[in-house]
Amino acid sequence: MAWPVIGENMLETSLDIVNTLLVAGLGAVALAGVGSGLQIMFFVLAALAALSVGSSVLVAQAVGARNME
Repeated sequence: MAWPVIGENMLETSLDIVNTLLVAGLGAVALAGVGSGLQIMFFVLAALAALSVGSSVLVAQAVGARNME
Protein backbone atom coordinates (compact mmCIF):
# COMPACT_ATOMS: atom_id res chain seq x y z
CA MET A 1 0.00 0.00 0.00
CA ALA A 2 2.92 2.35 0.51
CA TRP A 3 4.24 2.07 -3.05
CA PRO A 4 1.84 4.63 -4.58
CA VAL A 5 2.76 7.14 -1.88
CA ILE A 6 6.46 6.46 -2.35
CA GLY A 7 6.08 6.87 -6.11
CA GLU A 8 4.16 10.12 -5.73
CA ASN A 9 6.79 11.54 -3.38
CA MET A 10 9.58 10.56 -5.76
CA LEU A 11 7.79 12.17 -8.72
CA GLU A 12 7.10 15.34 -6.75
CA THR A 13 10.74 15.57 -5.67
CA SER A 14 11.87 14.99 -9.26
CA LEU A 15 9.57 17.78 -10.43
CA ASP A 16 11.04 20.15 -7.84
CA ILE A 17 14.60 19.26 -8.90
CA VAL A 18 13.82 19.84 -12.59
CA ASN A 19 12.05 23.10 -11.75
CA THR A 20 15.06 24.29 -9.75
CA LEU A 21 17.48 23.34 -12.54
CA LEU A 22 15.40 25.21 -15.12
CA VAL A 23 15.08 28.35 -13.00
CA ALA A 24 18.77 28.33 -12.00
CA GLY A 25 19.61 29.79 -15.40
CA LEU A 26 17.48 32.86 -14.67
CA GLY A 27 19.60 34.05 -11.75
CA ALA A 28 19.88 33.99 -8.00
CA VAL A 29 16.74 36.04 -7.33
CA ALA A 30 14.56 33.71 -9.40
CA LEU A 31 16.12 30.68 -7.73
CA ALA A 32 15.46 32.17 -4.29
CA GLY A 33 11.85 32.75 -5.30
CA VAL A 34 11.45 29.12 -6.32
CA GLY A 35 13.00 27.99 -3.03
CA SER A 36 10.65 30.19 -1.03
CA GLY A 37 7.67 29.00 -3.02
CA LEU A 38 8.60 25.36 -2.47
CA GLN A 39 8.80 25.90 1.30
CA ILE A 40 5.31 27.40 1.32
CA MET A 41 3.99 24.57 -0.86
CA PHE A 42 5.48 21.90 1.42
CA PHE A 43 3.93 23.61 4.48
CA VAL A 44 0.48 23.69 2.85
CA LEU A 45 0.78 20.06 1.73
CA ALA A 46 1.79 18.99 5.25
CA ALA A 47 -1.21 20.81 6.73
CA LEU A 48 -3.56 19.18 4.22
CA ALA A 49 -2.06 15.75 4.90
CA ALA A 50 -2.63 16.26 8.63
CA LEU A 51 -6.27 17.19 7.97
CA SER A 52 -6.66 14.13 5.77
CA VAL A 53 -5.27 11.78 8.42
CA GLY A 54 -7.38 13.38 11.14
CA SER A 55 -10.58 13.14 9.14
CA SER A 56 -9.82 9.52 8.23
CA VAL A 57 -9.61 8.67 11.93
CA LEU A 58 -12.96 10.35 12.63
CA VAL A 59 -14.64 8.59 9.71
CA ALA A 60 -13.22 5.22 10.76
CA GLN A 61 -14.50 5.72 14.32
CA ALA A 62 -17.97 6.67 13.07
CA VAL A 63 -18.14 3.69 10.72
CA GLY A 64 -16.93 1.36 13.47
CA ALA A 65 -19.62 2.66 15.81
CA ARG A 66 -22.20 2.35 12.99
CA ASN A 67 -22.93 6.06 13.41
CA MET A 68 -23.56 7.12 9.81
CA GLU A 69 -24.86 10.61 10.57
